Amino acid sequence: GEEVAFFFDWLAYQTRSLLWPAALSILSLAAPLFLSEQRVIAVRDAFSVLMVGWVAFLTATYDQTMTTRNIEWGMLGYSDKGMIRSNYDGRLRGSLRETIIRLLHWLLVFVFVGQTIYAAGQIAAFRHEALQHREDNTQLPFGFTISNNMAASIALYAVTANIKIMNALWDFMSPRITEYENWRTDQLMKNNEVTKTFLVKCVVYYYPFYYLAFVRGVVEDIEPEKCLKELRKNLMVFIIVHILTVVANILVQIARTWWAEYQMRHKAKDRVASGEVEYTYVQAQAIRPEYAGDTDDYMELSIMLGFISMFSVVFPFASFLVLISNMIETRVLAFRMCRVVRRPMPRGQEGIGAWITVMRLLTYLSCITSVALLIFELKPMRREGEETKLATFIGAEHLMLLIVFLVGKAVSPKSVGAERIMELNDIAEARILGADSKPVRAPEGQLMCLKRGAELLTPEKAIS
Repeated sequence: GEEVAFFFDWLAYQTRSLLWPAALSILSLAAPLFLSEQRVIAVRDAFSVLMVGWVAFLTATYDQTMTTRNIEWGMLGYSDKGMIRSNYDGRLRGSLRETIIRLLHWLLVFVFVGQTIYAAGQIAAFRHEALQHREDNTQLPFGFTISNNMAASIALYAVTANIKIMNALWDFMSPRITEYENWRTDQLMKNNEVTKTFLVKCVVYYYPFYYLAFVRGVVEDIEPEKCLKELRKNLMVFIIVHILTVVANILVQIARTWWAEYQMRHKAKDRVASGEVEYTYVQAQAIRPEYAGDTDDYMELSIMLGFISMFSVVFPFASFLVLISNMIETRVLAFRMCRVVRRPMPRGQEGIGAWITVMRLLTYLSCITSVALLIFELKPMRREGEETKLATFIGAEHLMLLIVFLVGKAVSPKSVGAERIMELNDIAEARILGADSKPVRAPEGQLMCLKRGAELLTPEKAIS
């Protein structure tokens, strides 16, 4: 169905678009080997601005491509015409029960956000304390003891571990609550779930890195260079762990599917004396796990896109790593759809739904983050006074937002070809349906009927 098709269309479009940022990231990484420090800073600043502009251009151009796909696949306006969900109950619409469930879901959003902020602060404080007293040991529950050097190393990965744990808990709880929120159509339910999920995961994924970039140096009185060095390490660890996690999850699903199919074949052979039996496609589909939807896959792509647009100024190599990640995910996810999970129920979908709005939000967030890193954390601006830095930040941030806004407006949401197609469709629709509104004039004293054979029917006979 179009739901699956749009995901792979967006994944392929983003992967192709990442080719030149990945190439530029390698050049930016190699710049210190050939250029002076001042020119390296200029290259770094230019690359960060280009990445923000690239994300804005990517979002705008795919919005145009998405409109063309909607026309080609017959999905234009589908979000307003979606089928009513089978478990939708119109009697509960606007009821107290429906309101309470939806409010509880939003309350859960704030609980997850608060936990992430608190955990990131505690982990950073623990690691700082361990590094300050390297010669001491750390007492763990159940009588275990480890050195503070090892404790600091473990804390480096604890941020990523907390992200994965909170991510798994939200993925388990949120969809189940959404099912009870009584949304009328699948598209409405999906868009509302995406909004809440993005707010949670935006904080869950990004806050630990924001803490390292902007908060830790002030709270713990640590030199900015040390914070940035740890930020780069955490970014690399997270991206590599993400790639390994995606591949590992697919390998586990492949192993489970293979084992289930092997057991079925083995049982079938035992029942037939001749030996070989046919293993049908329907049997294979029946034992495979159900397709869980594309929300998690979209979220992973969006989060990684945010990392390379917001933190490329301190870790430009992230673009190359995300390109490799996307190339691996394209093949692995395609194999999962064809050989691992059950064939999904075909569903129509108008574009990528709420995810295009998420991309726009990430673009504006990237403007603020990149400018803040350049001015408050990186040389040479961080040496300036606070008033100078604040004034420069406000001016540069507004300038970047203006550039992103102009890029979005410069690219029309509809291509010229798509506009012509829609204009021709409107003309054809008016001609086809226009006959229904033409008046029918009947001669006086006669009763005209469109039914064949009723041409000679007179008013007297019709009344009788």
